[in-house]
Amino acid sequence: MAGFLQLTAEPGNCSCGRNHTTTIKEILVEPGALEHLAGVRERLGLGPRVLLVADANTYEAAGRNCEKLLRAGGCAPRLSLFATTERIVPDEAAREKILKDLPAETDFLVAVGSGTINDLVRYIGFKTGKPFLSVPTAPSMDGYTSVVSPLITNGFKRTYNAIAPLAVYADLKILKAAPAPLLAAGFGDLLGKLTARADWVLSHIVNGEYYCEEVAGRVKEAVTAALVHHRGLASRDEKAVRALMEGLLLTGLAMLWVNASRPASGAEHLLAHFWEMKGLLRKEFKLLHGAAVGVGTWIAGRIYEQVLAMDLGKLDLEQLSAAAPTRDQWETAMRRVYGPLFAEVKAENKDRKFSPEERRAELERLVETEEEWRRAVREILPAAGEIRNYLQAAGAPSTPVELGVSPEEVREAVRYAKECRRRYTILKVLELTGGVEEFTAAG
Repeated sequence: MAGFLQLTAEPGNCSCGRNHTTTIKEILVEPGALEHLAGVRERLGLGPRVLLVADANTYEAAGRNCEKLLRAGGCAPRLSLFATTERIVPDEAAREKILKDLPAETDFLVAVGSGTINDLVRYIGFKTGKPFLSVPTAPSMDGYTSVVSPLITNGFKRTYNAIAPLAVYADLKILKAAPAPLLAAGFGDLLGKLTARADWVLSHIVNGEYYCEEVAGRVKEAVTAALVHHRGLASRDEKAVRALMEGLLLTGLAMLWVNASRPASGAEHLLAHFWEMKGLLRKEFKLLHGAAVGVGTWIAGRIYEQVLAMDLGKLDLEQLSAAAPTRDQWETAMRRVYGPLFAEVKAENKDRKFSPEERRAELERLVETEEEWRRAVREILPAAGEIRNYLQAAGAPSTPVELGVSPEEVREAVRYAKECRRRYTILKVLELTGGVEEFTAAG
């Protein structure tokens, strides 16, 4: 693999005490990377029978050439085509389609596309025990090298275990030609690692959650490199596109190294998931995930600024503890906000504690560690205004209005998006400290 995708610490010798390894054999980010498909059988020791998964757009962008190259290398490709130019919903029907198109004797799969295609194939590979190769057609998301898949089940967006690809062939000629909204979405997704890292460090300090400084540092380097060139994305500058793609791939590897999405996903992703699920309830699937993450990053940055401006020493812990909702009150609110998704939300929060005593303990941990997490977060996060400037310069949506998200959905997301995942983020801190009303009023 390219050196930029390797950890500086030797596997098993990381300061966090974990063994960071990867099963990925090849990662190529260069013009003409696709040509290497012709030799994958020999290099990776694969059998000849392959299922190529694409949609109408990605088949024309790269899939047709993939078939030709695979045949030239002695493979017998079979096509599973989503015959649509519209966005695919990664739901039960999409997964069933691929499984129906997948002969039992298939040796490996090839995912030709961006987020949804790769998420689906990564999951199918996990369920069937078959390896896959990834051919990205846009630098639009960070999951190409990940081991998890965000999929829709019963209308609820949930993260499932999956497998990493054996190889990734990211052809810069193809990536540069991707639709502008997909380039912008990829930048929004990568920018979200700023608040994701802040949330990870916050939970590590307050709750003792596992944290790896080495992995987090590599993600930081990836974001920094992309920011150097981000103004070139609007003009499809090759250095900008390369930096973005490499950053997204490295972020996916970070999730693989720690076997979790924590290095890449925090409050900004919870906000995005909330808006996406609310859209699905209206039978809409128009939001690009990375674009929603980018706007969520700006909002999470604003929340951090509000919390950092608080004097936690003046909080009335007794009053805040007593304000903890009862289970019945919480369930009533969840039924109202999530509607038919309530059962999924309840299952996700099955371990949630509702007692004032538990709320008091959470607040005390937050206050006791205040100096340390404040210092750490300030070192990580730029100002919220700077985050918005980055998005605008890269041609990405920078406000909810540009996404088509209403002020009411912003207020609901700030208050309730944290229920999407049992993950400690700045959204939880805002609720604990009684700052939700102040923020939603300001928003």
